[in-house]
Amino acid sequence: MSATNNASTQSRTATIRVSQEGLTIGNSISLEQAGKAFAISPQSMLFEDTAGLQTLEITAEEAWSISNEATWISLSATSGATHASVTVSVAENESETGRESTVNVTMLDKTLHLTIKQKGKVFALDVDSKELLFPASGGDKSLSISSNTYWTLTGAPGWATLSKESGKGDATVTVSAGENPNTTERTDTLYLNLKDKADPTLIVLKQQGKTLKLDPQSLTFSDKSDTQTIRITSDGAWTATTETAWITLSTTSGTGDGTIDVSVTENISDAERYGTVSVTLGDKTAIVPRDGGALGDGPEQSPPVADLYQPRRKFRHHPLDQ
Repeated sequence: MSATNNASTQSRTATIRVSQEGLTIGNSISLEQAGKAFAISPQSMLFEDTAGLQTLEITAEEAWSISNEATWISLSATSGATHASVTVSVAENESETGRESTVNVTMLDKTLHLTIKQKGKVFALDVDSKELLFPASGGDKSLSISSNTYWTLTGAPGWATLSKESGKGDATVTVSAGENPNTTERTDTLYLNLKDKADPTLIVLKQQGKTLKLDPQSLTFSDKSDTQTIRITSDGAWTATTETAWITLSTTSGTGDGTIDVSVTENISDAERYGTVSVTLGDKTAIVPRDGGALGDGPEQSPPVADLYQPRRKFRHHPLDQ
């Protein structure tokens, strides 16, 4: 007894009866033929939010094919003629929402379903420092970003530049500050954002101001011509001025520490007189008085000012004047 090829995955049965002149002779014979073997393992896969791969084992006695409509799923093979191992790969899920799709594997008259699920991303973002402090001279600072997705870094002020303003995953960003020409500390804020998120991490940028000190801040002269010295302590470029005609300065500008020789002419008047030497750096200004009045503040902050005093000339009375 022989049977033809069963071109189906379903088993089939038949019954054989022996009869003579319409009468059944003996017992009937039942026949069953198995269908083509066809199975997949596993029937479901679960992936983390990161890119990954797993293996699908296909058991088949005939040609098979796979259909897949999800763009985030890729297969190492989509058809075959016998048993096979197929690599199933998924791309990274950049969304907080999980996703799911079905891959269909078909042989002959039977289709098996592979369910593929991938978890949504739990976003992570951190930075090693929430405040960067620069000296007045400027320089570079490193900012280490830890992330598992896309990020942006915005808000850089005009006095600072960033080596990169966006990226994905961990990164090191160099923040470069230019020289601060003023004595006032300056502060700005960078905003570190996850992609499509509205709750940024704030990173404060601070830069120290220049230093400017005078020693001494007041000079007292006799009524004679004389010279005294002002010592300047500074880390920036400064200028020195006076609007007083009887005062001369050995220098009117410099950078860093220095000295200014202040010279006065003889006071031939019987009145005391006062003068002022103003030293300015960057944003420090002053309204210099033209007489012995009080020093006024400028738009920001008064600079160090050296006040000068010279007494009146002492006259002697001649005996004939009595």
